[in-house]
Amino acid sequence: MVNLPLGLTIRLLVALAAARHPIHVSSAVITARPGATEAVIILRAFADDFPPGTHRAAIARYLAARFTITDRSGRRIALRVDSARMEGPSVVTALTAAIPAGLAGARVWHGVLAERFSDQVNIVRAHYAGRVASLLFTASDSAKPLP
Repeated sequence: MVNLPLGLTIRLLVALAAARHPIHVSSAVITARPGATEAVIILRAFADDFPPGTHRAAIARYLAARFTITDRSGRRIALRVDSARMEGPSVVTALTAAIPAGLAGARVWHGVLAERFSDQVNIVRAHYAGRVASLLFTASDSAKPLP
């Protein structure tokens, strides 16, 4: 088995999905600078995985509901939708989360489109407190902790 860097793996998955869309995949990147009290989340999902005629604003609201972060005490962190735009075949949604206690120990759930496709694969890459963590979600997964 070849062990590819996560960034290359994501790009290959996206290229495959865009070419023939053989799998259902979405990704999220969470970035919090050291000492920051906010994190930026960039979610990417294929627009054609949504029902025909679904507007970008509705997709952004859906993404914010199907991607969650809870703090160490189990409280859900509110996500603010900052923007949504088309980028090729994908809807790219930017969100902001208030993280006064940081992200260490927080739990992330990336359930985007998992209720629609049994083969859905969602990837999260988190950059925070000098760390980088990667989480992989399938349709049956629940929230996972950040170290």
